[in-house]
Amino acid sequence: MSETTETDPVAVPRKVARAALSGLMSEVSENDWAAGWMDGTEDGIWAALVGHERGRNWPSALRWRGDLIALAVALGEWPNPTPDGEWVPLEVMEKRWGKLLAEDGLSA
Repeated sequence: MSETTETDPVAVPRKVARAALSGLMSEVSENDWAAGWMDGTEDGIWAALVGHERGRNWPSALRWRGDLIALAVALGEWPNPTPDGEWVPLEVMEKRWGKLLAEDGLSA
């Protein structure tokens, strides 16, 4: 997803939503004793949200499942688990780990 400029009226809300999602992911990482030493937070949390075995080490993701999903769906993107730091469309993560589901079980 292309980056917006500060003059774009969508830029500030996107920046705030990205910061909120990143902050929540950081909280999950700290709660699950993964902060600072374990790479793959982006993949691990997504895997936990979709019930993939790789997500079993991220139990705190389930505590904030609704907020994580709501922010991701509102943004339509997720932090890319690569060094470039880009955000990718949800479809990229869905291909990698599975479809993200809303709390009510309907596809997000």
